[in-house]
Amino acid sequence: MKASELRAKDAAQLSKELDELLRAQFGLRMQKATQQLTNSSQLKSVRRDIARVRTKRQDGQDGDGTGRAPRHPSDVRKDRDPLEEVPRPRRKKRVRRG
Repeated sequence: MKASELRAKDAAQLSKELDELLRAQFGLRMQKATQQLTNSSQLKSVRRDIARVRTKRQDGQDGDGTGRAPRHPSDVRKDRDPLEEVPRPRRKKRVRRG
């Protein structure tokens, strides 16, 4: 499946395509388990197609078109400079006994 084919589809068509790909992946896994799978590269291509569809669906959900979720909840705030370093909680040091 090409990316250009995915760009032409709407959300309902992408959901249907994802469902079909997940069913195909399940069938291929069952064939592999029963040693009936002759072309094992099909697993790889179906897995990548699933990732493409999920990525395209995510691109449509957020507003910025990057397809990426914020890395940390504090990154979502709009009053911050996006290039400013976000403070992260520090780990507690382990006490070694013995």
